[in-house]
Amino acid sequence: MADQNPTGDGDAVTLAIPAEHRKFLRDLFEIARNGIREELAQYPKQLKEPRRLHREEVAYEKLLAALDSGSIVPGRDVRDVLRDLAGIYDRENEYERVVTEHEALNGLLGQLGGARAMFVDIAARFGDNLARHRKRADLSQEDLSRLASLNRTEISQLERGLRLCRVDTLIKLTCSLEISADELLAGISWSPGDYRPGGFKEAEK
Repeated sequence: MADQNPTGDGDAVTLAIPAEHRKFLRDLFEIARNGIREELAQYPKQLKEPRRLHREEVAYEKLLAALDSGSIVPGRDVRDVLRDLAGIYDRENEYERVVTEHEALNGLLGQLGGARAMFVDIAARFGDNLARHRKRADLSQEDLSRLASLNRTEISQLERGLRLCRVDTLIKLTCSLEISADELLAGISWSPGDYRPGGFKEAEK
């Protein structure tokens, strides 16, 4: 359903967003917007397309406002950032579900008096490694996204530990940063299973 927008910029679309989706979308839009702001603040002179990032920042502000107002004028920039995010999540694995299930099972185990199983947040560890090597190479997230043919938001999510890195993405990142995969996987190891399931563990230094 569309209403005429008084600004004359087009029709305002009335949104119907399920309550269970609102928090996910708000968190996602805020993370993306804040990542852009950090990029603009840290690399003001190094960015190749600062105006594009400013447009994306405005688009996320519009999307956040739309979650409160229930309507939005869907301009090209808004559609572009949504399309980019949808593409990223279409390629996403089930890491978030795995973490949720781990916490659910161990929460119940803790209530029953059992010791929690060890869980190493490999996404967070990988993200720390990626951010450190990117900064060491004096690259902005935008620079690295261009070199690796990835979306800048995807780089931001990887560095924040919000997603796991796929094998093809790992190859793109290591080649773009001119480092080995071991350097991005530093601190991450696997404990082989015997009669119990194996699991990730903190690598010995």
